[in-house]
Amino acid sequence: MKEANQEEQLTAPQGRVLKLILSWLREHDFSEDKYQQAKAIWLRYLKRIESRTQPSFANTRLWAAAVLYTLGLQGGYESLTGPRLAAAFGVSPTSIHNRGVEILRTLAGTARQGDNLVKLHRFFPSEKAAKAFHELIVFTQHSEEWMNYVATVFEEFILWEKAALSFDLLLELLLFTTCDRVLPEGKSIITLYLERNRDLGGEERTFLECLAASRFGIFQVTFAEKDGQVRFNDLFRGDEVPVALGGIIAPPDSFMMGRIMPHSPGKDGFWRPVIFLTALEEPMVAALETEAKKWFWQYSVAHKGWATEESFIRENGYRFLRWYLENITAGTAR
Repeated sequence: MKEANQEEQLTAPQGRVLKLILSWLREHDFSEDKYQQAKAIWLRYLKRIESRTQPSFANTRLWAAAVLYTLGLQGGYESLTGPRLAAAFGVSPTSIHNRGVEILRTLAGTARQGDNLVKLHRFFPSEKAAKAFHELIVFTQHSEEWMNYVATVFEEFILWEKAALSFDLLLELLLFTTCDRVLPEGKSIITLYLERNRDLGGEERTFLECLAASRFGIFQVTFAEKDGQVRFNDLFRGDEVPVALGGIIAPPDSFMMGRIMPHSPGKDGFWRPVIFLTALEEPMVAALETEAKKWFWQYSVAHKGWATEESFIRENGYRFLRWYLENITAGTAR
């Protein structure tokens, strides 16, 4: 349905909500693009729920505040916080938050469990970076120093498949082997590659250093900062990471699993999703937590008690992904 046609078909309460939203934004000197973003949120939400039994929308002020709150969550605007909107619209902050999160979850509803939310064409920032990555993978797969080690990892994590791995999952397995797993001598393959190729150009080295710093994990979204930027609480490493999602919708308190990498070397600045990132529903998180406790106990015993959660997720990240995909396929953890 075209947006103009959809506006014409709004019920009277739905139309009043839209007018309240736009008039409030104009009164507070927001730009035209923010009017359009807020309108799009409301119309997309209505479009998504049109096949369900719809609420009455009688409390138009609450719905208008909730849409503005949703805009604030996506954009990090200080004037669009729950308490400020509650004072402006005469409704409770808790009601605004709950309704806003409901809108966000509905808008994110097409991102089902198992869907890879990452666009692979954004992985390489340049042709030089792509070439450097190719040379790294050749180094990983063909060096006689660790050929047996790489073969063992692949056999452990790939032979269970009844069908061929998709390209993104195969690439994630390569990164798991090259960047996450640590060789018996205590270093990852990518670390050794960087040490042995000190003449790499600046762009190539920067990309590979970011790749070396990348991490696979399970994350909980804590809050939005500004335009498409959120904070991920890393459930195994215990830290929070600012992430630029690049169009991926991730409501507060939702869970994600996959790989992120920094935009530039070092601890400062935003990270971004790469290769694989998927949404996790709470029942899946609970089931995965139960399995992870067993795996951690086994890992700890194998390391004589000297095991940290960070080393555990580095060495077992693809195990999480494998278990997850098996259960998504079987439909046992919904």
